[in-house]
Amino acid sequence: MNFDHRFTGKSQPKQRQRLGLIEQASEAGWAAGMFEFPPCIDTQVYFNPAVRRLKNGDRQLYARESQWHSHWSGSDNRIVRFDISGNRCINPKVISGQRVHPQEQWEDPRILQVGSKTFLSLAVWFPNQKPILVNQRIVELGKNDEVIQQWSPVYGNNGRNALWNTGNEKNWGWFEYDGELHFVYNVYPHTVVRTHNDSVDSIYDTTYAHGWTLGQLRGGTNPIRVGNEFIAFFHSSVPWKSIPKYGERRRYFMGAYAFEAKPPFKVTRITAQPLLTGTDLGPVIPGSPAVVFPCGSLFEGDKFFITYGVNDCASGWVEIPLSHLMDRMKEVK
Repeated sequence: MNFDHRFTGKSQPKQRQRLGLIEQASEAGWAAGMFEFPPCIDTQVYFNPAVRRLKNGDRQLYARESQWHSHWSGSDNRIVRFDISGNRCINPKVISGQRVHPQEQWEDPRILQVGSKTFLSLAVWFPNQKPILVNQRIVELGKNDEVIQQWSPVYGNNGRNALWNTGNEKNWGWFEYDGELHFVYNVYPHTVVRTHNDSVDSIYDTTYAHGWTLGQLRGGTNPIRVGNEFIAFFHSSVPWKSIPKYGERRRYFMGAYAFEAKPPFKVTRITAQPLLTGTDLGPVIPGSPAVVFPCGSLFEGDKFFITYGVNDCASGWVEIPLSHLMDRMKEVK
């Protein structure tokens, strides 16, 4: 990534993170790194990436490409797929499909593999909508990642498209169970919605005592089944500092939780402390918050490979052994 302007505001962080994300991972005994993208114009960034494993074991990254603008509503966004070679992302391919609106923005991808089918979930919005409302959409991809079909389930504030939304919807976590697509609507209280084709079928609501004190638990990666549980990585955030011109910025945290692999999908355990903490000791753009934003994960052998967005301008990865994750999780009631 070429776009790495440094910003120095008058306000200092309320809490300064002493380690960058890779250093945090290293201290915990985990491998980690930053993805490198092909040369591009200075204002082009790739972040909030999902990851997919092919049948031959190769990995592909689906990242949000954004032409940075001083305000997010002026940015131009789309989803680009890359082949992964070490830390390098190569062979870019834009994921394109029919748009409801000519300026429709696609961002924050998640990938779900169900048998031979590949689904891409994403956030969609229109820049000229007042107010701008974010819609959750799911897309079925073909063999060459062409869009076969796409739909936006009507649930919560979500409409058939962003123009029909009644509010914002973000960070739904999709998974497959019993032959049907489900999504986690809320991490807390835990709300799982079962769908059938493009319709909502059933809703499962459960609650639990989590003890997390670093902001609202929000979705991140799609849940992955491990034994009798699904495991997903979530994010939360708290106010961090105020930056002149940009206003209040937030600091983000990454954690993980597990829930039963059967209805009503009761939460069983959660990390007591953050796995990673957002920091400004890394790639930043003017006014960027301190972000670690998990979007993709694979379970390979005995470890998770997680991909995450960094400070709204870069993409990173970390490998966490399942045993390390379980050591950091507590059972909930």
